[in-house]
Amino acid sequence: MSDLKKMINDCKIPFLFGLIVSFIITFVTRDYTIPVGWILGSIMGMIVYLVNIEMIDMIISLKKSVLIVMVMHFVKMMLYALALLAGIFMKQYVHLAAVFIALMLPKLTIYWTILGERRNH
Repeated sequence: MSDLKKMINDCKIPFLFGLIVSFIITFVTRDYTIPVGWILGSIMGMIVYLVNIEMIDMIISLKKSVLIVMVMHFVKMMLYALALLAGIFMKQYVHLAAVFIALMLPKLTIYWTILGERRNH
């Protein structure tokens, strides 16, 4: 679980930055679904990251990688669909965009951390 704690710790600043930007856009457009979409997408992104960690742990311990990968990818796709479903049904495309960008928050944080480590070397 140390990987998840490290990721949550690394995602704090981008999450807060996105939340502040979404609140500013909310005050301008009077659309309250943007911060809700950002929070929902961030939570689902972390859950998908947790599923990835569990999938890797199961592959290492059980050695039945094909079945595990198929099941875990199905779970991840259902989580992505669940997060995006609210924006689709409400026909709030700004909410949908906020959820989509927030779903990528763990991946963007990983890329940003790797870029910073490469600059130090």
